[in-house]
Amino acid sequence: MNRAKSLLVEGLQLDEAGQQEDAVDLYTEAVQMCLEAKKKTTDKSLQEKLGRLAIDALERAEAIKQPSSATGSKHQQPTQPRNIVRPLGNLSLADGDDDTGR
Repeated sequence: MNRAKSLLVEGLQLDEAGQQEDAVDLYTEAVQMCLEAKKKTTDKSLQEKLGRLAIDALERAEAIKQPSSATGSKHQQPTQPRNIVRPLGNLSLADGDDDTGR
């Protein structure tokens, strides 16, 4: 799970720096890791959070890809990245735990 978080943070940094192709690769890898972790845990709350995080990362990767594939031009500005990393900070095995104490 820590590796998925690292991938998302790095992907977001690349995304914000305008390196969308590299960001898509990291978002895609993070989606795969989240889905694998979701299969391995029996904690329903954690499964739900991992699933939502995977969907958010996948949607961002698709949003990055769409503008250039829809117009055929790589000069179009990509959509502004949405912070998808914050929900990962709430991934705790204890219910009701949030990341505000750090």
